[in-house]
Amino acid sequence: MALMGSRPAVGTKPNGEMIILATSDTNGAMKLSEARDKLICLGCANIVIFDGGGSVYFNCPEGVVDTTKQRKRNNQTYFLVWEKVAKPERKFRVAIDPGHGTAELNCSPDKRYYEYKFAWDMANRVEDLLEQTECFEVMLTKNSAKETPSLSTRAARANAFKADIYISDHSNAVSGGWNDTVHGLTAWIYANGGKRE
Repeated sequence: MALMGSRPAVGTKPNGEMIILATSDTNGAMKLSEARDKLICLGCANIVIFDGGGSVYFNCPEGVVDTTKQRKRNNQTYFLVWEKVAKPERKFRVAIDPGHGTAELNCSPDKRYYEYKFAWDMANRVEDLLEQTECFEVMLTKNSAKETPSLSTRAARANAFKADIYISDHSNAVSGGWNDTVHGLTAWIYANGGKRE
């Protein structure tokens, strides 16, 4: 990985190595041809060149490049890179518990939002994303959004699945009634360290 030129660009070599070009160069962005030629000289076979240096934010092991503050811009674009690892000997087993059901109608005061619907939707989205990696085997503790199995039944299903981790999805209420401005995510674990985190 390299950091240079304030026009962000990414190239990959035939062996799969990735090179990223980016810096908060005060002299302005690299020209498109300069970014292309630099990556070709570094051995890249595939190249993607992004917009100029007005909204560059890169965070990588070699350092952070941020031109957004000095130019007073909010950068909402993310470029995610991940490394493909060898498949594990056995898939990591994840039990996802979509909290609540129609027997526990936790909902908003206007009855437009039901926790069991949110939890079911979230659990299915997470299941789909995890299974795409081919490293996880996933099970849900219930078969439909409306089903409301007891806590002991949910735990028994996860134990029968021999789950490595158990995730329970919920959405919490706030005092004072319905509040559209409240947002965020909270994750609780039963202890620090290892697979729990």
